[in-house]
Amino acid sequence: MSGGPALKDQLEKARKRMEEAADRFGLNHPAVYELSRELDELHNLWEQETILHQRGEEIIYPLRSPMQRTKKRSKQAMMKAI
Repeated sequence: MSGGPALKDQLEKARKRMEEAADRFGLNHPAVYELSRELDELHNLWEQETILHQRGEEIIYPLRSPMQRTKKRSKQAMMKAI
């Protein structure tokens, strides 16, 4: 499978975190929404890698801005509180 086990593990962990947050807070909670967006991003990356791998093309990862990293850290801190 393309994307390797690391990406597959990230997808599974994100899915579990989202399900746990939904069980705890309900589907309309902002934390569940953010986790859903994170899961979508990981799935899109996996899908992109799979397509490129099938075509035999090189996989190039997108660069993230410092602002995105700050937002991610804040999200991680929020999830630790959950």
